[in-house]
Amino acid sequence: LATVTLNIPSAWSSWECVAFAQAAAVPVGNPADVGLLVRIDGTDGPSFTYRVPDLGAGAVAAASFRSGITTTGTRTIALRGNRFGSTPVDLLTVFLYARAFRTS
Repeated sequence: LATVTLNIPSAWSSWECVAFAQAAAVPVGNPADVGLLVRIDGTDGPSFTYRVPDLGAGAVAAASFRSGITTTGTRTIALRGNRFGSTPVDLLTVFLYARAFRTS
């Protein structure tokens, strides 16, 4: 759904990352269940599931934290989503933020 690329310097022996995502989910017709998760450098964070009513947009969000990462260079943080059931869902105003912190 969205991607952020971080450039981690080779001088960083280890680092940690915090990421946050949010979107407005609008089901087309019936209520819908939507799941979101943030993948940090290839590792999935916790999955968040939301029931979105059929009366307009509902806010959905996901957050993740990972520490002890040792890979450097260009790293990818990705927002992944899924829909449960057959009700189509539009995700509007998708936002993904990620920040890396050197730990050693």
